[in-house]
Amino acid sequence: MKPFRTMLLLLQTEQSVMLGGNTVLTDAREITVNDILMTFKQREYKEGLDSNGNFFASAKHIYHSKDQIEGSNVFQIIRMLPKGNNLLGYITILRKIT
Repeated sequence: MKPFRTMLLLLQTEQSVMLGGNTVLTDAREITVNDILMTFKQREYKEGLDSNGNFFASAKHIYHSKDQIEGSNVFQIIRMLPKGNNLLGYITILRKIT
């Protein structure tokens, strides 16, 4: 069971230091959007785990996962955020490459 505990510890550590993981939201709208975003994010994460990685877009090469990424609820919400719309530029560049 040691590899499992090591993996669990790694996942817990990553979760605690994620970008914005220590950010305290104060605006009611920010809190609402964050709750919705985290619900979708946790659902996508769980689906990825339950599928043995078959639905983890990040576990695939970008050429094989960009449609899945673009179709995810998390991506759609992030695109609506003021700086999140820059993600569209990266996807557009990747489309031109492929």
